[in-house]
Amino acid sequence: MFDYIFGKIASLTQNNCVIDTNGIGWSFLISSKCAGHLSGKSEAKIYSYLNVGSADRAMMELYGFSSQKEREFFIMLIGISGIGPKAAISIL
Repeated sequence: MFDYIFGKIASLTQNNCVIDTNGIGWSFLISSKCAGHLSGKSEAKIYSYLNVGSADRAMMELYGFSSQKEREFFIMLIGISGIGPKAAISIL
């Protein structure tokens, strides 16, 4: 879909970041490591992963990472049986 988003940090918490790109706020679920990396910054490049739910659980969640390596590790984690995206972001 898209590799990353660059823009102003509109809000930042321990597990969520909103990046404003020309008036559109992209809400990312992030790791505490990513939150620490973004702390004190006004702009950021967030590497993304879009998780699309299943037919019985229709939803879309956007996960954000401070580096491509962090995203690669996340993708490796969700490939392990029994580890979903929310567990993987917590592990990070």
